[in-house]
Amino acid sequence: MGTTASYKKLADEKLPELVQILESHVPFEKWGFKQSFYGVAEEFCPSVIYNSSKCRVRFVWLPADMRDGPDSATLNILYGRLHGSNHQRFRMWKGRKCHCWHNLYLDRIYHFLDGLAPQEAVNKTYELPLFIRQFNQLNKDTGWSNFEWAIRQTSMIWVYYGNRLFDLFDLHRPDLWDQYTLFIKEFYQLSPSVFNPSAPPREAIC
Repeated sequence: MGTTASYKKLADEKLPELVQILESHVPFEKWGFKQSFYGVAEEFCPSVIYNSSKCRVRFVWLPADMRDGPDSATLNILYGRLHGSNHQRFRMWKGRKCHCWHNLYLDRIYHFLDGLAPQEAVNKTYELPLFIRQFNQLNKDTGWSNFEWAIRQTSMIWVYYGNRLFDLFDLHRPDLWDQYTLFIKEFYQLSPSVFNPSAPPREAIC
């Protein structure tokens, strides 16, 4: 992670561009989202967060690695429930420390929404859903930047799943979250994860 000063400079330089691209391609109002955080967070690269009545979505500007060239900056997109912290990756929930920000791919949310059983998800650990592979194939020669690619794909994912995606994170739908929590627990029982010992286990989610 960089220093606070370097992240502040990065936020000043890059986040206006990010917001402009985001709001050009993602219909936030349609899905009930409004910007709720903008700037430097304690445990994240510069971020913009949008809230709806159901969930939060964080767009994180990951700086370019100069070894890969100045255009190698990427966008990390994370989802959280309304108790997700602006600044921390983890929080205490029901007496234990847990992950409160979630990646659709790394946290198997695609697989859960597509109705896969935990063993099927293990078998498809490195496989994106068919509709995303089709999107990638159709748009492979567009010349989009890393950011525009990720943002356009996000808009398409929201159209594909609709409120099924946002309902999963809704604090008023604990039944769905309980189902997802059980799915993740069984997934990691079948495919144990190597994780940072200072972080909660991957199945500890909230």
